[in-house]
Amino acid sequence: MADINRYISCVFDEIRDELEEYYIFKEKIKINDYLLKIFYEMWGKYAKASKLDYNPIASSFNKVYFWKNLLKSLIFFDKFYDLIGNSILDVGCGAAPVSIAITKLMKKRKEENLSVSLIDKSKNQLRIAKDITQIMSINVKSYTEDFFEMPYENYSELVIFSYFFCEQRRDFLKILFNNRKKFSGGFAFIDYRDNIVKIEKYFRENGDNGIESVFLNYSVPKIISELIHDSEVNIYGCLYRP
Repeated sequence: MADINRYISCVFDEIRDELEEYYIFKEKIKINDYLLKIFYEMWGKYAKASKLDYNPIASSFNKVYFWKNLLKSLIFFDKFYDLIGNSILDVGCGAAPVSIAITKLMKKRKEENLSVSLIDKSKNQLRIAKDITQIMSINVKSYTEDFFEMPYENYSELVIFSYFFCEQRRDFLKILFNNRKKFSGGFAFIDYRDNIVKIEKYFRENGDNGIESVFLNYSVPKIISELIHDSEVNIYGCLYRP
């Protein structure tokens, strides 16, 4: 297993330094936070958005998972940086670790003209996202909406679904496939391994080989492992460019 490279570690450290005084990240992990972590480790891939309300658990969820999801996003989008373009639509954004990672990667490359839109049904997740992005001087547009109810005819930006597929209704994959040509800016998923395999298999079995999956695994230094509550990080993702 390879170590994450020094560049990613440095970018991660810079973001941590900017956000370490935010109240959620200053709080110690409590029993209810550990219970939430156990729940997601055992049943997270089976949880459905229609039965899961993030409003009462937003703080706990981000204490446990924000840093890990940030690290996954840094690794994934550093590797596939050419996907990004000038705008992103972060669907089911939570506290926006994906958008923060992408924005930071672009700033490190002296590219700062990114347009960021956040969508989440949880007002508390979006509140945290707006707090954090404001601290980092990231301008965002945010929408407390269901992605399926937005009247878009075409998505010119890169659309990102981070741990979104795992919570959707059964016909989501069919809907995604039938509307794939609307995503002119492409789309990317980061999710559980089984779900990434399922997405790629569905596309290929239905005659579209434009989908590409990637499985990455890295060990992390101790200072990062203490934040992500793990000694390694696994990233399972796929991308589609029509």
